[in-house]
Amino acid sequence: MRRIVFLDFDGVLNSDGSRERGAHLFGNPDTFFHTHVDPHHVQHLEIICQKAQAEVVVSSTWRHGFPLGGLAAILRTAGFTGNVVGKTVHGAAAQGCKIRGDEIQRYLDSAERSGEPVNEFVIIDDSDDMGPLLPKLVQTQFGVGLLATHVPLALRQLGVKP
Repeated sequence: MRRIVFLDFDGVLNSDGSRERGAHLFGNPDTFFHTHVDPHHVQHLEIICQKAQAEVVVSSTWRHGFPLGGLAAILRTAGFTGNVVGKTVHGAAAQGCKIRGDEIQRYLDSAERSGEPVNEFVIIDDSDDMGPLLPKLVQTQFGVGLLATHVPLALRQLGVKP
């Protein structure tokens, strides 16, 4: 069974608290905020992926500025031990995609065509631009990011009892 977490970064793995913690590390909170993720939030992602045996597909705008290996390294540095297996479409491949939900649906369709269908998935994002995929969203708030209270919601979306 293939389970995927479609993952946003800003507002999920970073928050206003991350910016404050980053200021202590770098002196400039934006340096941290745009190049690192907060281990406090990554712990919750780790629990979700371990319990559900889920893999991560990055749907964040960070996918534009970092290669897949770079995104995986950013997560590993913050304590994530799971697999980062892809990014949603961007650039020319995203033509016709008006919202993030369209990009995710294109990934799901491509996986189906390639013979590696996704059986269960959850979208973890602070935005709700998911169109018909909105019921699969576990929505965070930009100010606080991914919390322990989001973990059981994500696990249920992945078909796993919390």
